[in-house]
Amino acid sequence: MTDDRARKKAIRAYAAEHGVSYNVARRALERTDRRQPKSEFTIGETVRVNGRRIVADHYAEVDPYTAREFCIHIAGIVEAAWARWAGPCDLQGGRAEIIALKCAYCMARTSVRCCDIAFCEKHRDQHQGIEHTAPEAGRYVAAFKVSSIVLDNRYGPHLARLPGISYPKDLTLEMASRARRGDAVRVIHHVRKEVAVPGTPDPIQEALLDVGSGDSAIPTPTRARWLATDILARCSWPAMAEALGDHDTAQWMRAQPPIVDATPTPLTERIYTLDRDIFGIGRVPNRTPVGELASANALSDLWAIAPNSVAHGALGYSGGVGDEVFSHALTLPDGPARVGKAVARAQHDAVDAIVTVIRDGRRH
Repeated sequence: MTDDRARKKAIRAYAAEHGVSYNVARRALERTDRRQPKSEFTIGETVRVNGRRIVADHYAEVDPYTAREFCIHIAGIVEAAWARWAGPCDLQGGRAEIIALKCAYCMARTSVRCCDIAFCEKHRDQHQGIEHTAPEAGRYVAAFKVSSIVLDNRYGPHLARLPGISYPKDLTLEMASRARRGDAVRVIHHVRKEVAVPGTPDPIQEALLDVGSGDSAIPTPTRARWLATDILARCSWPAMAEALGDHDTAQWMRAQPPIVDATPTPLTERIYTLDRDIFGIGRVPNRTPVGELASANALSDLWAIAPNSVAHGALGYSGGVGDEVFSHALTLPDGPARVGKAVARAQHDAVDAIVTVIRDGRRH
């Protein structure tokens, strides 16, 4: 769906929800957009550096209060720039002119953006090799060639907050370690970020846009917790088995019924057995950054939500097990290609599961 079509659908959803005309809804959303806090710098503009929303970086090579040129950033987000004072300044700040954007990974000056983040050309190419390349299309081959800072601090495509969805202030999975409101949005947003590749379809967005029009519904926090658990058990763990060449186990796990409560099942008991011997490969002494990337792409980070009552707590170790399994699998002769296919299958199945739950949300 193009941005224009998505915008029109959002306007229609807002109009239906509030019982107003299309034009009234459009103007209301435009006012909402204007109230949003500043999220990016523009070269040549003048901004007020006040130490609150826009902050001068003291760790720059020079003191910003005496320097001719210095770095500033927007608090709470990845957005920084090189600036110079455009008038008097003191310890309370002052007005500064943006002279260049600053790369998210280094101090280089740039005017290049990708995924709404400023990069120098070198780091933009490395970023695109990871985030703009599908797992099965050579992502992990590219990952071996990038610097560690790119793997440790990933900036995927910017996912705008969709109308009709009540987003929690903190979208991190850590906030879902205890059941609370917004957990479903956290789970869905996390999966959507991990599977997003610019220029490819986004079925989860399509399903979420239907929520605003009342055709679908966000699952409850309890339902979301079991959804995350089921994705771990029937998407992430089969991907680990597939990466190690155990296709029979992977197919068997995917074919099992969904996990909807803490009742022991053959699938959860099998996961407990696999976890105890790490699929028969033993403990991997050195987890690699690329292995950790593949584990995250396979959605193993959802372990933070899995209840300890499932699989004797084994699902709670999915992140560490995934790091070790994929680190080992990537050392095999056809490792990057095999891991790419396994991760792609896990993501496809997870997206299908989430879309199904959203579409059927009115039934739960």
